[in-house]
Amino acid sequence: MLNFKAYKWPYILNTYPCAITMINMKEKFNIAFLLFGLICILSFTVHGQKLEQLEEQLKTAKSENQQKLVVETYILLGDYYVNEEDKINKGQRFYRRGARRNKNNEFQDLAILYNRQYARSYVLQNNYEDAATHYEEALRIAKSNKLKNYTRNLTEEIRQFNEKRKKIELAKKELDNLKSLKDDEAIAYIEDKNSKEAQETEQFFYKINKLSRENQLQQIKIKFTENELEKKDLKIELLDQYNKAKEAEIKKNEAELALKNAEIEKRRLETQRQRNVILFFVVVSVLLIFIGLIIVRNYIKQKN
Repeated sequence: MLNFKAYKWPYILNTYPCAITMINMKEKFNIAFLLFGLICILSFTVHGQKLEQLEEQLKTAKSENQQKLVVETYILLGDYYVNEEDKINKGQRFYRRGARRNKNNEFQDLAILYNRQYARSYVLQNNYEDAATHYEEALRIAKSNKLKNYTRNLTEEIRQFNEKRKKIELAKKELDNLKSLKDDEAIAYIEDKNSKEAQETEQFFYKINKLSRENQLQQIKIKFTENELEKKDLKIELLDQYNKAKEAEIKKNEAELALKNAEIEKRRLETQRQRNVILFFVVVSVLLIFIGLIIVRNYIKQKN
């Protein structure tokens, strides 16, 4: 008899090819489920550790009477509950505790931080009025204390906030307007709005294309100018080469002329030397003749 247990799985796998796919899918599902669970556990552990660290930091700061660290930790706890656990109201309570500890804005940077973070939490609640109030307070503190970096960053953040707020208020106004209209009027309003947006889009692309053409023309002009400059540079370079060649030729001619002058001077000196030698021999000869005549004359006188 065959051992059914020994041949069971090979028999199934050979008989039913889809069994392999089903087993692989089951294994993949199990692995994915385990990974998801592991990520959740790690995330929960990390968040728990972060909260424990902040609570321990707050406890230490209170026991050591470090008021600034106490205020800062309250704000960090507020950030934790607002951002990590999505408990905005609870986070705001910690913000307020920090603000109460920071009497008369003793710690200016933390007063700015409190108002900015409180404003951001209000934005998450779509409470733009209170958010604007806290943003303005943060900017006022930064300006009054001449904190340039805070002022610059807050100004940019408030600008973005106001743009977002303006868009949301405009959208709400349009929604209220649509609610107040009848069906036909609402449809006509939407069609008119879409038509205007289409026209604006078309005008926008027209401007883009126009700018693109102008840019192309500008590029052509720039290229033409560059070519002209290259031609001028080439002409200047050729002229420089011609001038250098002329200078070399002039130097060559000057060298040849100097060589000829030196040769002429050499010949003149040789001729002068020959003349001097001839003159010397002539003078010596004359002197010898003169001396001979004197000697002959004296000899004749002695004989007589």
